[in-house]
Amino acid sequence: MVATNIDGKLVARQILEGARIQVGQFSKRPGLALIWIGKATRLIQKKKQELVEANLVCFSYHLEESVTQEELLQLISKLNTKTEVHGIQVQLPLPRNFNEQVVIESIVPEKDVDGMSPRNVALLSQSNLHINNKKVNWRRLEEVPFCVPTTPQGCIELLNAYEVVIKGANAVVVGRSNLLGLPVAHLLRHLDATVTVIHSKTVNPASILRKADILIAAAGKANLVKGSWLKPNCT
Repeated sequence: MVATNIDGKLVARQILEGARIQVGQFSKRPGLALIWIGKATRLIQKKKQELVEANLVCFSYHLEESVTQEELLQLISKLNTKTEVHGIQVQLPLPRNFNEQVVIESIVPEKDVDGMSPRNVALLSQSNLHINNKKVNWRRLEEVPFCVPTTPQGCIELLNAYEVVIKGANAVVVGRSNLLGLPVAHLLRHLDATVTVIHSKTVNPASILRKADILIAAAGKANLVKGSWLKPNCT
């Protein structure tokens, strides 16, 4: 089978355009509060640009490196109660003297767009999940009634855009981070893949990767997987 080039930029543009059209039908534009400490990175600039392209309201909060954790928590507390703010995202990583878990948990679950609050993490991990007596339809992520981490959602959107069969597939996730590895493993499991998570302590990862129909590299490090370890038709 000839390898398929997955064009993430193309799919992203299509999703942004769809979001822009959908937001245009709302009586009030949703707003996202984006918080970062120190210099605005290219990632921050990209996020701000995409929020504008999606017709969302971007509330930018650029905090100086001298900010304290208590000051950050006070800002989040105020944003939690602002009706015009529908989502809050704190750019990670935070300075070393900050407790990231405390900061994450200070965001109310319904505004936790990264899906990292204890409630959202717990809901994502559950099988046969029902909310308000209705079973969650994982095949329509936009309708899931709680915040699911965005990057794992993006992985699933890419697979769906290229009509990759997930049901029944052997899926291998490289990495077990709270932000990407574990959440995307849960999503694949909900979509009926057989999922294996491997990491730096996995014995003989090549033997596992050779069986993969779908591979998600979520370790944040290049060249961990050798091409010779993969089947010709692995996605």
